[in-house]
Amino acid sequence: MFSAVSVYRLCIATLQPLPNLPIKLSNAIMVVTYCCGIYVYTLLIFRTSLQDIPLLHPYVLFHAFSVVVSFMLINGMILELSPIAQFFVACLSVINAVSVYLMVLRGKMFKIIPLNGKVAIVTGANGGIGLECARQLARLGAHVILGLL
Repeated sequence: MFSAVSVYRLCIATLQPLPNLPIKLSNAIMVVTYCCGIYVYTLLIFRTSLQDIPLLHPYVLFHAFSVVVSFMLINGMILELSPIAQFFVACLSVINAVSVYLMVLRGKMFKIIPLNGKVAIVTGANGGIGLECARQLARLGAHVILGLL
């Protein structure tokens, strides 16, 4: 697993500074854009491989396409950008990463299915993940049976 420092070092070692910007600001914009892109792709690949989210879902395609476009824009492959436009691309990368976080990890994209009349057995519900799962199932209307240790 990569740490933030190793991703930063990888980006600095492999990328050239952006034109028209001081080196430190140029590197910061590239690092932000690349870290957000790596975060988005990691989440999408992980969740689509678990088959939580369909690979061809419009939101998945939109976010993946946004990362590709931001990488191409920040590297000047589509067109040369002014420093303000490069900063704007980095801001959009952050917004894209936050949107994926809300969609994938917080479940804001998915429709809530009522579990009224269903029974859920949760083991290890005295704390941690089991307790939170039991709370969420109860919130959705399921009759929850707790398996405590």
